[in-house]
Amino acid sequence: MEVLDDLGIQVREIRSLGGGARSRVWKQVEADITQKPVITTKNEEAACLGAAILAGKAVGMYKSIEDACNKMISIKERFEPNPANAGIYESTYRHYIQLYDDLCGLFAQD
Repeated sequence: MEVLDDLGIQVREIRSLGGGARSRVWKQVEADITQKPVITTKNEEAACLGAAILAGKAVGMYKSIEDACNKMISIKERFEPNPANAGIYESTYRHYIQLYDDLCGLFAQD
């Protein structure tokens, strides 16, 4: 998220796919850490759905990729961030960054 912020890319929400998206607890933790809504979709096969979206556009079923996405992607669940938890995760994250910086030199390849 910090890299995207540094690049000037504004993230409004996070789409979660695959096995990790099955855990409601983990989705809430992700929302709380990032302070962004985390959304799961009904179709867990993202690669297949992406191929179908592109194929639908290619054969003229949809006027645009955005149109195909709007018609083919269904939201399963939305997890809103809990602002009360943000401070806990932020504090822990700052400790992690400091620890990473302190240890990075020990594992550097020459």
